Amino acid sequence: MPERDQVDRAGGPTGWRRPAIAVLVALAVVVAGVAGPPVAADDAAPLRYLEQVFDEVEATLDVHYRSTEDHLGNPIDLRLDIYEPAGDTETQRPLVVFMHGGWFAFGSKDTMGPVVRPYVERGYVAVAISYRTNPDNGWSSFTSIDQAMASPVFLQSVVAAYRDAEAAVAWLRERAEVLRIHPDAIVAAGHSAGGVMSLLLAYGRDVDDEGWSTHPSKVAAAMPWAGTVPTSVIQAGEPPIHVTHGTADTTVPYSAGTAVCDAALAVDNVCELLTLDGEGHSVTGLSETIIAVEAGFLVRHVLEPLGIQPTPVDPTDPTDPTDPGPPVAPDFSDVPLDHPAHAAIECMAAAGVTAGYPDGTFRPDVPVSRQAMVAFLWHINGSPSASNVHPGFSDVDRNHRFASAVAWAEASGTASGYADGTFRPTIPVSRQAAAAFTQRASGVAVPDVGDRSLPVDVARSNPFVASILWTLDWGYFDVDDDGRFDPTGPATRAAVAPALCALSSGG
Repeated sequence: MPERDQVDRAGGPTGWRRPAIAVLVALAVVVAGVAGPPVAADDAAPLRYLEQVFDEVEATLDVHYRSTEDHLGNPIDLRLDIYEPAGDTETQRPLVVFMHGGWFAFGSKDTMGPVVRPYVERGYVAVAISYRTNPDNGWSSFTSIDQAMASPVFLQSVVAAYRDAEAAVAWLRERAEVLRIHPDAIVAAGHSAGGVMSLLLAYGRDVDDEGWSTHPSKVAAAMPWAGTVPTSVIQAGEPPIHVTHGTADTTVPYSAGTAVCDAALAVDNVCELLTLDGEGHSVTGLSETIIAVEAGFLVRHVLEPLGIQPTPVDPTDPTDPTDPGPPVAPDFSDVPLDHPAHAAIECMAAAGVTAGYPDGTFRPDVPVSRQAMVAFLWHINGSPSASNVHPGFSDVDRNHRFASAVAWAEASGTASGYADGTFRPTIPVSRQAAAAFTQRASGVAVPDVGDRSLPVDVARSNPFVASILWTLDWGYFDVDDDGRFDPTGPATRAAVAPALCALSSGG
């Protein structure tokens, strides 16, 4: 079973007192002394398909894709919304078809624009579809998804919606050239009922009056959010899936999501599980965090098998994409003089630790990925060559653009990897892991924890407790007004700036 990432509420930057600025949720995994969660943008040369590379989104709304009949026999036209990166010239783009939730009884594609935006910012095309719903399918009387699926009327509404989803995928594939999408890189995703349909599309189940029967799969992968299907539909040789589920979901229990993953793995299919600790059924508000994780899954299991690689966008130096550029302090358009981290960010830039993004921004509220964090520290330590050492991780080979930084981090003990032999370079680093990375790279000993008072959400048994205290003592991180450090929340680019500035200045 893949490791199950945990998600908690999050926070922002700066001495034992941090402004209570929420950064949604974040994951945390503690393995081999290192914690880490979803995906995020890196410094200088963000990678398309993994990180935000587009700021503007173009939307083509209410495109007709099917005419059929609703549950009452009345004619109905079904439409979809197409979201794509503004100004994009790529001709073979991966596509995510996203389906809304609502018990197959209600819901609308019209609310999905903000949910799918993080896909588009990473260079994917996203499509939100409408599908037939039946408000009289008995949804309000059901106490569980299993009870609902046992109802013939409810099952009919599932069938109708699924037929529509199939039609939408077929319509899009037929127009792949016009839409500039890769016909073999169409992925299904959705929340709740939409998650159910995404799994059905991937697992090749068709539904008729007799039950479940096999038909060819129509998508390259599925990414259900709080959705499930009977495990009996899962067979070997079917597409990879990425399951996102909250542990506090009372509508579709967390165990139903893990059961899908367990069943897939049991027949040697690929399944990756993102656990949202403490979250309930409604998780669309966490789309940035979820999609940041899904992006890595898509690259590994959909794009790379098709020969599509994440590519740096406008790297500072084409011969060395990790080169942050000359040691100048640019005026970042999104870091005004009154920004709490302005001085630290400008200090980083002046020291040559960062050059920001090609569009002149620093993106202070974006979480820092593991590869970016070790690259910052690697630059501070003189960018030692990796000629005599190379990273021993399955997902960071010698040609990886951050190979030198990751190799240095491993060799110096600054960062280690996961039990499965991966480094997971693109997932965001948690605040507790950022504290550990920084403290280790500094070479300064951690304080004695003893009977010292701790942030209210940091246990004495936390393996990072000494590093957390070290960052608080030095004023590199803060707690919020409630005394919380938010150890598993994402470390934003602004949050790590004070520590990186101090280290780069010899402080």
